[in-house]
Amino acid sequence: MRELDIQSFKDELRYYVNDDALRDMLRHRDPELIAMMAAISAHNPKPKTRTQEAVAPCPPLSDLTAIQATLWDNWPHGKKPKGKPNRYAVTIEAWTAGADDLATDQPQWRKTGDLIPSSMIVQEADRLHAKIKKDGSGPTISDDYHDLLIALAETSLPVESYVALLRAKRPGTAYFDCQFVCLAFNGPHVTEGVFFLHGEWITLSQFATTTAKGNPLPAAKNGKGKALLQSRNDLCGFANQWDTSAKIS
Repeated sequence: MRELDIQSFKDELRYYVNDDALRDMLRHRDPELIAMMAAISAHNPKPKTRTQEAVAPCPPLSDLTAIQATLWDNWPHGKKPKGKPNRYAVTIEAWTAGADDLATDQPQWRKTGDLIPSSMIVQEADRLHAKIKKDGSGPTISDDYHDLLIALAETSLPVESYVALLRAKRPGTAYFDCQFVCLAFNGPHVTEGVFFLHGEWITLSQFATTTAKGNPLPAAKNGKGKALLQSRNDLCGFANQWDTSAKIS
């Protein structure tokens, strides 16, 4: 059986795929090759996978190649539905795949957290620190996490700011140590967003009102929420117009 240099083959194909003119020329000059590539794809279709809500902490910042933050309105009709005590939530999606393999619809990590007013941080931190885990191993959040939240509350946060403490249910509730999101608002606009990752943090790009393709942001998959704003952060240079700091819609 003939040995195939997969990397060289991929590099050659990428040369054509990434150039509109060359791709069109190849499509018209050699339809047989296009048909062969389609046959390969049909024989081994790409599995359609859905990223599940994370049960492990987000990877460290040094491993991330892209981050997306989506702001949700859990009460799109202005009325509080059952099971949604907090009106706003934020979903963090993170990628660790390299620039050549990164698929924007397949993040490697995803977690949604309810946003609580920053005025409630001290109360919530004290409550969680006083609460003992079901297995009796210690408080729900660590001493370091508690102290970090208290220190955050003592800073001059904007009056209209919210915090989402990221957690998993597996079963019971487990908070990812020192991993949370802080958003500051001016009316309906997010003026600043920060994603804290256990001693590190990243300032989120500006929030846009559309997807990277200019389409309206999606509704929640369960139909009970509406996406309001989205911040997209390209940390590896995989795309030209995906990052919202490059182009605000």
